Amino acid sequence: MTNSKAHHIENKHETETETENKKGDKSDEVKITRERIKALILDFFTVTTDTSAVAIEWALAELINNPTEIDQVVGRQRLVQESDGPNLPYIQAIIKETMRLNPPIPMIIRKSTQDCTVDGYHIPANTTLLVTFGPLGESPGFGKARWNFGPKDSLSPVRGPAQWALGRRRGCPGMSLAMQELPAVLAAKIQCFEWKAVQLGRDGLVDMSERTGLTAPRAHDLVCSPVARISSVDILSH
Repeated sequence: MTNSKAHHIENKHETETETENKKGDKSDEVKITRERIKALILDFFTVTTDTSAVAIEWALAELINNPTEIDQVVGRQRLVQESDGPNLPYIQAIIKETMRLNPPIPMIIRKSTQDCTVDGYHIPANTTLLVTFGPLGESPGFGKARWNFGPKDSLSPVRGPAQWALGRRRGCPGMSLAMQELPAVLAAKIQCFEWKAVQLGRDGLVDMSERTGLTAPRAHDLVCSPVARISSVDILSH
């Protein structure tokens, strides 16, 4: 066999193999483009960074308005760590209660699978629905209807009853990450500092108004003056 014929057969085989690979791997192959990278970065910011920051800000605001709750959280023997999260049920309760009153994302998008009627309104199949679940936390149908901040009522498991509107199979995909991240950050802030709001309302409380956005942040940024509760020397000595 001449070199030219061998080269022709080899090229033909490579072409056929490449064609077969393209046919079989279309579903597995993902092209990395600038648009997809930008979308991925946006997901990181909206799903983890922004929502977690909003939740922590709301939680601090609630605790400033309810200072008696702080005394039941953590001690002063050592700095709280991420591994302490499961052993801090009251911190978990504070986070759940904050989510109940001030969910970072109070709206979800769903699509109706069939025609239905809700409260007298006809909704055709395949209709895109914007469901505002934020008010469910105060609805009598989802537990005790109340606006007051009360973590003691939130000491049930975080994946417990549907009254917390956390969802089940179609719940937030970042909830597991948030429930690992938020307790450690919030507990450390509470343990190390006493937070004094720079500006209070006429009633002596932090304004809890919301504003519109991709998430549901506070209408006014929470500006605080931290006062050390634990000496850095005591922490380092442990």
